[in-house]
Amino acid sequence: MIKSASVLALFLFAGMAHAGDDFDARVARATKIERSSPVGRAYLMRYMPEAMSTFEKVYGECSSRGTKGTAENFTVVFDIDATGGITNVAVREKEQSAYTKCYVEGITKIKGPPPPESFAKKGFPVVIEETHHIR
Repeated sequence: MIKSASVLALFLFAGMAHAGDDFDARVARATKIERSSPVGRAYLMRYMPEAMSTFEKVYGECSSRGTKGTAENFTVVFDIDATGGITNVAVREKEQSAYTKCYVEGITKIKGPPPPESFAKKGFPVVIEETHHIR
């Protein structure tokens, strides 16, 4: 899994869905692809530079939804569809907050390069473990 901290987010490898039993399965699928798929890693290295500035903008825009002096810790899983859009976003249910709702709304607007053809039909899964310090 990817761990990131606010603007220092390392993105090596977006309506909020309720995270049920399939949340963990989706996290496992994304983690497996991140760790064992050369095609997947190559795609993420292309996707990251194009999308990272927009992710950072979302962090900043959503900060006003959090409580100053606290940290928002959450895991988000999503798919990148055949057009490069972020879909099927979920945050672990116990981690949902005003901040994470804003984050989900913001990242669904991100558009990057389409995933490799082998991932186009099912979507390219991504998982991010996030810690954002509200200032």
